[in-house]
Amino acid sequence: MIVDNATCPTCSRGEETALHVLWDCPASVDVWGEGCSPVKKWRRNYADFRTLWFDFQSKLEEGKLHIVTEVLYGLWKRRNEAVFEGKFKGPSVIFQLALQEVEATKLAQEKLRESQASLTAVTRTLWRPPRMDYMKVNVDATMDKNMGRMGIDIVVRDCSGEVQLEGDAKMVVDAVTSNTQDSSWDGQVIEDIKSVLKAQPGWSVSFSGRSSNKAAHETAKLALTLGSECIWVEEVPPEVLLAVISDKIVIVESY
Repeated sequence: MIVDNATCPTCSRGEETALHVLWDCPASVDVWGEGCSPVKKWRRNYADFRTLWFDFQSKLEEGKLHIVTEVLYGLWKRRNEAVFEGKFKGPSVIFQLALQEVEATKLAQEKLRESQASLTAVTRTLWRPPRMDYMKVNVDATMDKNMGRMGIDIVVRDCSGEVQLEGDAKMVVDAVTSNTQDSSWDGQVIEDIKSVLKAQPGWSVSFSGRSSNKAAHETAKLALTLGSECIWVEEVPPEVLLAVISDKIVIVESY
């Protein structure tokens, strides 16, 4: 909209610049003077709105800056409503609407965080005990490139009889369970594993995410610090104890 008169339509005094509409206009001063205004006693002699905005950003904490931003929007919206619709909101109304918007934003952000937390909780996998008469074998490997060492571990847990293997290396699990022959150099090992599994109908291999393979992962990290092969039977190294206890809680809850 092009106008011939640049005078502020609200106060009919100063030139209608952004600084005037949002800060210097007497009608805007009344809004900023509301009791809960975070800039109630601020000076009025700013050269331009950019300088004012810089002060807002540098001096106000996030919560107060949010309030100020909503008030600025409310002031500009009030100006447009006054010019184009002949409506005019009072200072307290502008400020209360701004506070309501701030609160609504907070609630929306909290709901978003809650939904994200719920989604994380749903997608997080936990270690599960094997079926009766089965043993579950969790495997993992860890590599330290700087030391030039690799730790490989196997964790075997109840029940007795058949074997169920789980690992968090999805590419390996997919290769072992694939019906397609692997002709690559590493494929020789994969095909050998397939042959062993085929000879044991009761054995199975499945992918297990890191969060449900903690005991094996922690043991693999421990293996990096060991100088020789170690086997623990019916005992747990201290470095892995917490992960095993966590899995035991899952066992109790599953029954």
